[in-house]
Amino acid sequence: MSEDEQHHRFTEQLKARLDRTEAALDPATVAALRTARQEALTTPRRLGWKMPSAAFASLIFGAVLVNSLMVPSEPPVPMALFEDIALLSAEEEPEMYEDIDLILWLLEEEANSDLG
Repeated sequence: MSEDEQHHRFTEQLKARLDRTEAALDPATVAALRTARQEALTTPRRLGWKMPSAAFASLIFGAVLVNSLMVPSEPPVPMALFEDIALLSAEEEPEMYEDIDLILWLLEEEANSDLG
């Protein structure tokens, strides 16, 4: 049996089953379905809002894209963070850096007092 024959057989079985189900519906349900169908057919389609919203979304996407290309990029990680990482990963004790800061401060003070 070819694929077309299988498809045709399937649709025939499906149609027969739907017809049996329709015949088993009570009159109130049939009337409600008929009313809903007529209302759906007479109601005008309102697709107008979809087009402006799609255009607006495209406009926003384009603006963000242009903005991201025109703004100069900053380094993703500040240089101070690299200095902190270097300090934390160093083998020396942190107290040594405090001593260095003290020595540098003393040298600056000495230089300032000689000039003044």
